[in-house]
Amino acid sequence: MSKIRLHIDRKTKQLATEYPRSKYTNSYSIEQGYRHSYLRSARTVARWFALSGLISVLTVVTAAIAAQVDIVEPSRVIELSDIKQDAVYRPVVSSVVVGADGKTIVTCGDDHFVRVWSLSEMKPILRMTGHMDWVQCATVSSDGQCLASAGNDRRIKLWDAPSGALLNTLAGLGRPVRVLAFAPDSKTLAAAGFGPSVSVFHVGTGELRYELNAPGRDIRAMSFSPDGKSLAAAGRDGVVRIWDVASGQPTHNLEEKRRFIRALAYSKDGKKLATAGDSRTVCVWDANSGELLSTFDERPAKIMVVAFCGDNHLAVGGSDNVIRVWDLATRQEVSNLIGHTGSVTSLSWHVQDGVLVSGSFDTTIRLWKLQDRIADRVSSVSTDTTTN
Repeated sequence: MSKIRLHIDRKTKQLATEYPRSKYTNSYSIEQGYRHSYLRSARTVARWFALSGLISVLTVVTAAIAAQVDIVEPSRVIELSDIKQDAVYRPVVSSVVVGADGKTIVTCGDDHFVRVWSLSEMKPILRMTGHMDWVQCATVSSDGQCLASAGNDRRIKLWDAPSGALLNTLAGLGRPVRVLAFAPDSKTLAAAGFGPSVSVFHVGTGELRYELNAPGRDIRAMSFSPDGKSLAAAGRDGVVRIWDVASGQPTHNLEEKRRFIRALAYSKDGKKLATAGDSRTVCVWDANSGELLSTFDERPAKIMVVAFCGDNHLAVGGSDNVIRVWDLATRQEVSNLIGHTGSVTSLSWHVQDGVLVSGSFDTTIRLWKLQDRIADRVSSVSTDTTTN
């Protein structure tokens, strides 16, 4: 409701200037009428969404129980809020990533800020300002020294991760940026968004190394392979393009349903590449040969993010507010992570603690303990295999 009230305040101020008093009554002004009608409509919409959300959760829980899928609740929840224009403003979470040290997480959203949080205290320890519009993405180099952020203001900012000091601003990209990716060596940064190419920069100097042709435009998903030799990107045209990083030359493409791809991720060993999006199907490919290894059943919503959790599990989040965890060996859905009330936009796997961190349009960050569940599942599968 805070966003609605901020909108109302701006609109009523405009109306109050143009029509300071209604000519039809001495006590009921136009701005008061607008506020009353807008709030009444907002409450109606809010009630409808609350009811539909409850029905959706009940449907998911019922289906999960019937399929013998674990229902998991978050172990910790961080609610984002800030004081803006004398009101509490709750920004949506566009991106969340676990820091290289495993002790922090980085978030960004539509309030134009980048925040670094302490996982132990669950409090923000740094807030970076300077972006002039929605920050769509943020990522941290593997050495933990550099943090990159970008968004609708068409600027890429490089920050000193430990202190939050601004190191450099890469301007002139000419288009909103939707996704960033550091190479494993922390020396190379790739950026893409609403344009026909992927821009690859040298982190130390900020210079543009080269641009990779990506005719699909609107690139939403991108990642370097764990060995740093390949770069994969995909977007609106449904084609995953893979380039050789050293030469900048394309190696091969992956094509399945030619639907908008919103998410992709490499497995830790770099042998598998998972992709998903508007087709509502998760595809797992052989990253080297391009062979389609497996597909998972269509989900009831658009898929916005995927993340490998260890070697054998894949987490999938989307517009139905639920995070689903799949066992890659058995191709079975093993867990439903329920708690978000908005689309799940980002996932990051905390390797050290076996915790999955998620961000959402519901303005929260949630932590899910999966290590024991995954370990138990792997142990059970191993036991069954041995017995048979």
